[in-house]
Amino acid sequence: MAFVRQNVNLDNEQLKLARRLARESGMPFNAYVRDALERHNAGVTLTAALENSNANLEFLLDQLREENATLRRSLQQDHQRFRDEMKAEQAQAIQNYEDVLRRVLTSLSQPPIKSTGAAKAPAPNPMLAPRA
Repeated sequence: MAFVRQNVNLDNEQLKLARRLARESGMPFNAYVRDALERHNAGVTLTAALENSNANLEFLLDQLREENATLRRSLQQDHQRFRDEMKAEQAQAIQNYEDVLRRVLTSLSQPPIKSTGAAKAPAPNPMLAPRA
């Protein structure tokens, strides 16, 4: 018992409680204390492992959040760039259409050019000739 008192560092109340619990469980006192210490050490080891695992998971979660934010910014920049490119292409297509339309309207509004040469008579179309 002196070994337990010196090495486990129990006060008198804790020592009395340990004796009572050992009697109730039907185990010798030293075996009960050894078993309790093993359970305590296993619990402490498990708690430390869980805390380490939790810290590691929080670190990974922080990394994922940063990567997600980076990807989101990149996606927004790409979307804005594609939108700007599409607007520029549409503006260019509209400008080309307006230029072509202006040239067509200008050519239609000018009087036809009279040629000085004699106009050729159209060749008769055999498909339109009356049947004999």
